[in-house]
Amino acid sequence: MSRILFLLLFLPVLTTAQRKTTRFEKFSSLYEIRQKAEKERKFVLINCTSSKSDDCRRMDTSVFVANSVDSVLSEKFLAITLPMDSINAEDEDVHEVTRQVRNVMKDGTINVFPTFLFFSPAGKLVHIGRGFKSKEDFVKMAADAINPSRQFFTLLQSYQQGRKDYPALPNLSNTARSLGNDELARSIAQDFINNYLLKLEDSALYRGDYMELAARYTGSGDQAFDLFFHKADKVDKVTAPGYSQGIVDYIITMEEIDPRLWQNGKAVSENPDWEGMSGKIAAKFGTSYPDRIIPEAKLRWYAWKKDWLEYCQHVIAKVDRHGPYGFGDKDFRFNGNAWDLFLHSTDKEQLLTALSWSDSAIKLAPAPSGEYYDTYANILYKLGRTREALKWEEKAVSLDPYAKDIAESMDKMLKREPTWPVR
Repeated sequence: MSRILFLLLFLPVLTTAQRKTTRFEKFSSLYEIRQKAEKERKFVLINCTSSKSDDCRRMDTSVFVANSVDSVLSEKFLAITLPMDSINAEDEDVHEVTRQVRNVMKDGTINVFPTFLFFSPAGKLVHIGRGFKSKEDFVKMAADAINPSRQFFTLLQSYQQGRKDYPALPNLSNTARSLGNDELARSIAQDFINNYLLKLEDSALYRGDYMELAARYTGSGDQAFDLFFHKADKVDKVTAPGYSQGIVDYIITMEEIDPRLWQNGKAVSENPDWEGMSGKIAAKFGTSYPDRIIPEAKLRWYAWKKDWLEYCQHVIAKVDRHGPYGFGDKDFRFNGNAWDLFLHSTDKEQLLTALSWSDSAIKLAPAPSGEYYDTYANILYKLGRTREALKWEEKAVSLDPYAKDIAESMDKMLKREPTWPVR
């Protein structure tokens, strides 16, 4: 990072962009910026932009025009915009600034736009942010930039020098991850988990943010796996019902199933050994896990192969065995599973099963739903029962007259066109 700091502080000229509310400063050199920042005890924000970035334009039109953002920047910062692709700029000095900073981009620090670089009044790079930020997120990022306990580069330097503030490491890991440095993020997180988190008393250990960090960087061979495998009740209380089961299922899938299905984006075998995988998982984790995980793996496998007949058969088998699956209440799940069959099946018996699920969704719903009626109508239509389908679609339209997808389905039904993907 020292190369970036040196270049940015001593590049010859910097231009500015004027904003409707937030005022971006204009200086003859970056050295002048440093002098003014030090004199006024203000931090410096360098907004690295690209004319090709939609996120940069969105920042200009929806964030930098906000009074809340302007208030924070004008009080605490000197704000400067640095166009990173000013190849055709008339000002040759601007082009030179852009060219030199682009050379620094080779280390991967500035490869997303916008990138926000924050410097202390003394000219030290202390914090960074990337990508579009809402008004609220931008204000929070700016607050982090002036708080030494939240500054990414300040914390990283201390960490690398052996001064470890363990409670601050989750934030450091998360920021590294947001910057695309997954290796650094994982290293910091595992240090935090193994040398701090797992040594805490239960009253301090079970926090939602701590559990989410542990879940992201835990494998079945790690000590933290026990949190989700054997202490699910405690974890779920600070996260969400079923959270631990989802994490364990995901870990098992990534370790025991996916490597046996795909390697480098290609199928390992045209005929996966489902029984062999099931036996290994049962022996290692218990018999309940393959019963739940293998059916989900089969769905992904047949969807990947676009073998829709087998896919739909396994959708039906899964619902028959475990009930409607997915997110939300039971009516929402029934509707989603019915729609899945509608999209992918041409088999009459399978579509009749989907129709029964759709009917269940409608009956279970706490109030009439245009979305559910639309599902029922589409299945009827695919079954060739057009007159019935139109009646139900009319109900769907009346319940949700502004739903574009429902209106499009009605139009296609009237024209006798397919409302499902044609393969």
